[in-house]
Amino acid sequence: ARVSGSLATLYALGWGKGTLAAGGADRSIYVFEPRKWSICGRAMAIGKAEIMWLGLSHVDPSIYYACGADSQLICGQWEPAGGV
Repeated sequence: ARVSGSLATLYALGWGKGTLAAGGADRSIYVFEPRKWSICGRAMAIGKAEIMWLGLSHVDPSIYYACGADSQLICGQWEPAGGV
């Protein structure tokens, strides 16, 4: 499957219970519902540099862990996308 749109260059992928997350050059995380390949959530501009590593919690997949190109470690919770 292919996801297209206005997403910046992607450097990191993470997955959890029924979700797939991607992050990259725009310092944001986009969360997809893989059965429909639609964005179901996002966390915008979470760090100071590009996201190079991304993981989702196995206990609560709405919680993400990310590492930036500047070695900054970030933990947060993504917000549901509008209209979901």
